[in-house]
Amino acid sequence: MQGLPRVVYPRLMREREWTIPEAANLLAQAEKRATSDPADAVPLLQDALQACRRAGVRCLETRALSALAQTLSILGDEENADTTFQEAYKFDCSCCRPIVDRRHAHHLYRLGRIAEALKCATRAVEASTEQEKGLALDTLATIRRYTGDYSGAVEADTEALALMPVVSRHHPRIRANLADALRRSGKLEDARRSERILRGLPPRFRGLKYLTEERVTAAWMLAETLALISQLDEALRPFEKRQLLREARDLLEPAVPWLERKRLPLDVAAARTDLAAIKAQLNPLDVRDALAEIPEDGEHEGKPFDISTALQAAKDAAAVVFTLERKAQLCEALKALRDATVEAGAAPPVMSYAFA
Repeated sequence: MQGLPRVVYPRLMREREWTIPEAANLLAQAEKRATSDPADAVPLLQDALQACRRAGVRCLETRALSALAQTLSILGDEENADTTFQEAYKFDCSCCRPIVDRRHAHHLYRLGRIAEALKCATRAVEASTEQEKGLALDTLATIRRYTGDYSGAVEADTEALALMPVVSRHHPRIRANLADALRRSGKLEDARRSERILRGLPPRFRGLKYLTEERVTAAWMLAETLALISQLDEALRPFEKRQLLREARDLLEPAVPWLERKRLPLDVAAARTDLAAIKAQLNPLDVRDALAEIPEDGEHEGKPFDISTALQAAKDAAAVVFTLERKAQLCEALKALRDATVEAGAAPPVMSYAFA
């Protein structure tokens, strides 16, 4: 064990004996923190791991190891995440194995090992019951969304919601994931249902004051969904389409600075490009300002990216948009820029860029 990274076996906390309830409570607090602030949660998870170990319960230690591994994966520390997952699997605890499989599936998904991730998530679903099965189904739905299996994602998240109590803190997040899968089907009825779900999320997901990751994500999702509806619903009158687009703009505009403060350059580039596409439909002359703050390059999940060529082409196209031909060129340039962000690792857009 001495050869393992310190992140797995960190320096011991102040030595004391931990009861099982104390260790379990500390782990639950650390896991909750990991959902909102992964970087801040790492030392808490390390403390929880030591507490669980000193309490002498292998199940709690396995769960703590898997929670730490998943958090390291989110932070891009792939090597330590792999090592920590290996340690979690060594105990081979039947009651904790589905939790480890579920969390490992997320890690494999982030690494792009989709076939392995699907197998791991499916195994977690088959071995789980009740709320844990709901979480495993949500993980499976996430991977299915990534592969373009949106109907499969809707099916999995719908089943997950049936298993998850409404009072659970996971219930709103699974509803948001269901909304994401629905809006990606390209069908108007699904987009409308997605809009209703997003508008009905609890307060922690809504509001542009005191922004959090959940609120920014929900605002971005709803903005894209409204823009999509404006494109899909042929019964809308021109002023109704513009009303939807204005709301989409007003949702997305305040969310972008939060992404910048969190130093997420690729997310900033993708969100600002979506904002530029929305503004292009309202007033093409406003597009240059939206493009001006897009980062040309940066790092995403430990990998460098460079979208400078596509960005400059979009800026050139936005310089003069007084004719239909120039507006069509702007449309193509914005689409190429958004494609460049997707190639770099950003999630693909929901709204269509064919709006010239």
